[in-house]
Amino acid sequence: MRNRFFAKSRSGMEISVFNIAVCDDMKEITAQLVQIAEQQSMKQIQTVKGFYSGGQLMEYMAKNNVDLLFLDIELGDMTGIDISRKIRKEDHNDTMQIVYMTGKEGYERELFDFQPLNFLAKPLNEAKVRECIAMAYGKWTVRKHKFYYRKYYEIYAVSVGRIISFETDKRYILMTTTEGEERFRATMEQIEEQVRHHGFLKINQAVILNMEYIRQFHKDRIQMSNGKIYYTSRSYQKEAQRTYLNLWIRDRIWEQQDI
Repeated sequence: MRNRFFAKSRSGMEISVFNIAVCDDMKEITAQLVQIAEQQSMKQIQTVKGFYSGGQLMEYMAKNNVDLLFLDIELGDMTGIDISRKIRKEDHNDTMQIVYMTGKEGYERELFDFQPLNFLAKPLNEAKVRECIAMAYGKWTVRKHKFYYRKYYEIYAVSVGRIISFETDKRYILMTTTEGEERFRATMEQIEEQVRHHGFLKINQAVILNMEYIRQFHKDRIQMSNGKIYYTSRSYQKEAQRTYLNLWIRDRIWEQQDI
């Protein structure tokens, strides 16, 4: 059965839309964020929705895709932690980018497990909000790039951002995505050629990983968001650490600008 995120060919693909949601029980904060987001200049069409309760947000997300969520940590009916747990742990959604908002300190450690894009302190700094939108949009556009592969004389496509890993499986490539697995004939050299500039990391002759889904990085092993552990060959360890560190530094620079 074909995955619903795969396209049979390069033609006929739908135009992607960057969707933003804002949830804060203070209506003035929600209105401010919606206004800033609507004024942000983007190449893609975007939708911006505002909500004043966690219940409203959850109902919307059950039927609609959200790419970037500005989320208040302390809502009237539930907490941002409750909502984040639903997104990451129950729905297994690792692609939604979350920016937490709070007027208090001390939540960072508790929320770190939910892979936040950033934290914003109240009252909000408009420049910081715009930076968060620009950063999220940049990550989103990278994820929308397509990886193409051939299977049974047909060409299929999957968004790069949905790919977790590639690994050799005898004469085949096993591709793990957020939706499942696919096996097809190809070489690691052909895989590398397509994903070279899209945040992937080769850790041995048989494995290439999407760095966005790395949850624990050690010198000799890496754990991914799906819990699977891969081992880094000695000859790849130095380059793997350098590449991953550069990604980490780049993201931290984005987060620290104008604080």
